Amino acid sequence: MLQVKQIENLYTIERWYFLRDRIDFDPTYQRKTDIWRLQMKQLFINTILNNYDFPKIYLADFSGGSNSLNENKKQYAVIDGKQRLSTIFGFMENQFVLDATPIYYEDQIIDAKNFDFDKLLNTYPFLVKRFENYIPTVMGVQSDRPEDIFEMFIRLNINLSISGAERRNALPGPVPIVIRKIAIHPFLQESARFVINNKNYNDRGQDLNAAAKILSIELSGGKAVSIKKQDLDAVVNRNIKTDESYFDLFVERANANLNKLNLVFEKNDPLLKSPTQFSAYYLFIKEFFAPENIELLHSFLIAFEKERSYVKKVLRSRGVGQTMFNDEILKEDFLSYNTFIRSPDDKVSIEGMVTLLTKYFEIFKQRGTLQFDV
Repeated sequence: MLQVKQIENLYTIERWYFLRDRIDFDPTYQRKTDIWRLQMKQLFINTILNNYDFPKIYLADFSGGSNSLNENKKQYAVIDGKQRLSTIFGFMENQFVLDATPIYYEDQIIDAKNFDFDKLLNTYPFLVKRFENYIPTVMGVQSDRPEDIFEMFIRLNINLSISGAERRNALPGPVPIVIRKIAIHPFLQESARFVINNKNYNDRGQDLNAAAKILSIELSGGKAVSIKKQDLDAVVNRNIKTDESYFDLFVERANANLNKLNLVFEKNDPLLKSPTQFSAYYLFIKEFFAPENIELLHSFLIAFEKERSYVKKVLRSRGVGQTMFNDEILKEDFLSYNTFIRSPDDKVSIEGMVTLLTKYFEIFKQRGTLQFDV
């Protein structure tokens, strides 16, 4: 049964800091850390120093006894408020300084720009006292059903920029766990530039998204399949009661294929700056990988991408009225490939991309070029 009520002990910030090791900041449904920019952190600390209110924090409360949802055996787990708590504790550990936003204390207006916590303590101890004695509103959520906690997380974050992968990660059942197992593979963390260089809030969780697509492909017998958002969510929802061990073989196959990709691609590879061709690359390399082909495969993909990008450039230039490329004869295959890229999660598009990669790889193997005639 779901119960949500304010935690009876009205702890101060100082007390919560003392209890910080009893809080699980990374339960399975949580988003990745470090989402707040420095400016947001500074503004939030200023809110507390000015004794203004801020929204409630929600914690899963396991203080009533053992609970199967208590993954890391802590007294609490963060449902909503991770960035607020992390920012508070980070400031108390001198991880960042304040900005020039005024702080009002009785009849004073205080400028504490570039003050960290220790400097604030030494210069304005009364402000630190106000900060440490601040009592945030913390709600405790108790339930023995995982779907209650997951639903609470999604509802509390409904107005935030949560990516599809993060929302999927918060769903119950074994599939989110399996996806996370695949997502930690070195290929996704070290070679896939679309994961490594991801700066866009809306694109967070690209490693989880790629891992979910890989799992769907493997569940479909290692063949192209529709991997749109609704398809990936459906895999999670229809397997809520499936035993996690059922997926062991699929994880093993996924990791074996990612090992192959890791040998073909370089660290932070420019070929992987976008996820749009990733599924096609995965299926293509799975099919043609051989130790003697490693360098050949990478050289081919570079040549293919160069030709594909050139065709795209020419077509775009014609669209804006430039005439310098009007005499260029564009290969229909590369025009088709660029069309497929527009719908990269569609089964037909993935099959089309793999077919063209296969066709031109055979030419490249024989001739060292993408041209039929040399």
